[in-house]
Amino acid sequence: MNGNLIPQRCSTNRRGTIIAVVLVVIVILSLAALTLAKLMQAEQRGAKYNMRQTQVRYLAESGIDALRVLLMYNEEDLLDLGGLYDNPNELCGVMVTDHSRDVREVGRFSVISPWLDETGMPTDVRYGLADESAKIDLRMIWAYELEKPGVGREILMNLPGMDEYIADAILDWLDDDDETRDYGAEAEYYESLDVPYRPRNAMIESLDELLLIDGVTPTLLYGADWNRNGLVDLAEPDPLDFKLDVDYDNAEGLLDCGLYALLTISSAENAKGGDGSDKVNVNGDDLEELQQQLTSKLNNEDWVNYIIAYRLFGETNLSASEEYESGDEGDGSSSSSRGSSGGSSGGSSGGSSNRSNSSTNAASGNSTNNDSSNESSGNPTGGNQTDDSPSGDDSESSDESNRSFDLSQEPKAKIFSVLDLVGGSLQVQYQGESSTETLESPFTEESLASDMPTLLDALRVNDGTFSRVNIDEAPRGVLVAIPGMTDEMLDVILANRIPDPVELAEEEIDEMQYELWPLLLEYVDLDSMKRIAPYITSRGAVCSAQIVGRFDAKSPASRLHVWLDTSEKPAKIVRIQDLSRLGPGYTPEMLGVNQDTRSVFSTGNAVNSAR
Repeated sequence: MNGNLIPQRCSTNRRGTIIAVVLVVIVILSLAALTLAKLMQAEQRGAKYNMRQTQVRYLAESGIDALRVLLMYNEEDLLDLGGLYDNPNELCGVMVTDHSRDVREVGRFSVISPWLDETGMPTDVRYGLADESAKIDLRMIWAYELEKPGVGREILMNLPGMDEYIADAILDWLDDDDETRDYGAEAEYYESLDVPYRPRNAMIESLDELLLIDGVTPTLLYGADWNRNGLVDLAEPDPLDFKLDVDYDNAEGLLDCGLYALLTISSAENAKGGDGSDKVNVNGDDLEELQQQLTSKLNNEDWVNYIIAYRLFGETNLSASEEYESGDEGDGSSSSSRGSSGGSSGGSSGGSSNRSNSSTNAASGNSTNNDSSNESSGNPTGGNQTDDSPSGDDSESSDESNRSFDLSQEPKAKIFSVLDLVGGSLQVQYQGESSTETLESPFTEESLASDMPTLLDALRVNDGTFSRVNIDEAPRGVLVAIPGMTDEMLDVILANRIPDPVELAEEEIDEMQYELWPLLLEYVDLDSMKRIAPYITSRGAVCSAQIVGRFDAKSPASRLHVWLDTSEKPAKIVRIQDLSRLGPGYTPEMLGVNQDTRSVFSTGNAVNSAR
């Protein structure tokens, strides 16, 4: 009997063990299945999110194409549609995909630029394009520095938060040599860093590259605008409480969004006249070709003759304050002076005082030129006659009309503004003659109102590869950096300019189409306007904006910063920078998205009708 009991107990134990093992296996399999299910769900959400990211990117790119369609309209029709400065009907919350049954599938784009208040400070957003010429182009700074050493440095020094070390370091980064400026940095410095690298010694390819330059910090470049939407949001630090690592005393809020909001490398001068034809570049090297172009464009022999004479015998009216003229002409102590306490006496205080010095020098230069011309002039009525030629001799008059200049000569001067041609006189020498005589300018202060619009509509002073500053749209931080700009002129410009072309068309003030409108409307005098004229324009050819694409329901957003060259039809895409990693930048309400209802904010009627 005992032998029979033992096997029965073993059999019971085995049955209990098998049940426990089965239960453990079931639990493990269940956990594995649950993990796999969760993993699959995560993969599904990831795939859906990636798909949404691709879709919102296409929504933003639809905004680029919509802008290019709108830019195909002629100027009159575009103004009738509301223009492209601030047009929420066409550029805010424009619906791209319409799924009335499912709000989650309604996709939109918005085109956004900073809105400047009457003091020139960014305070809100508008729905339209921003003229890239409203910023200072580093290529203009460098071109002017090459033409007249010290001018580019002065512009940089007038920027808020700038000092000698940073200004010279930027110029050293751009020049093509390894010679260090007074307070700059070249290859020797950069190669001594823990992570060595060489300076580009050429124009930068993006503004972000400025961070590689000694002295330029993220705070100086971006300010408190961490997401780069052109505004200081509530989630971003208060610039007043933000401990900046630059001299902020003279910034007065101008560095809230950093130098990024004030500089560019993508602008271009408007090369078209009011009739759509190309303007003539008065600084062309081939004087024979220039004379032919001017004759065809201006149809005024006296004007053409004086412009050619100015190129041959005039003086370039571009000057820098004495304190900036040293530039790269240091005394050999440039390397050792870097980091010393005695080198930055000007510091960031170069604002109004520097501009005042520039104004004084420029004014005295113009005065000297006119005085010397008047003294040498033996003919108070001007013209091309010498003192001993009888005015009534027909043969002499015929000879005068046949006289010409030797156009094979190398041009002596460049024209940086049409105001360079106004007033004064030149000592000229005609071909085949050994003596010089006085040639009076046909452009006088009394004829400004009639002459300047014609000249401005026909002439340009560079090849259009970069633009001067558009004073109609430039923020305050840009305007204060223009050499010769005084506080009084700054206030006058900000108080009277009309940046919106639609509003300008309604006001019907023809003079405000041109960059010299403060002079033509008698807000400033001729001497004051001459000082800033080489650096300003009224409109550029390249525009930019941030375009945000997203769905009405909760979704990722795609934010693209795009630059468009409007001189071509269709507009050419110059560059696209993806800012999506910095977030949408704007609230759903700003983007025309209504997450509570399915109502349509905007349909982009002009774009839809053009399809």
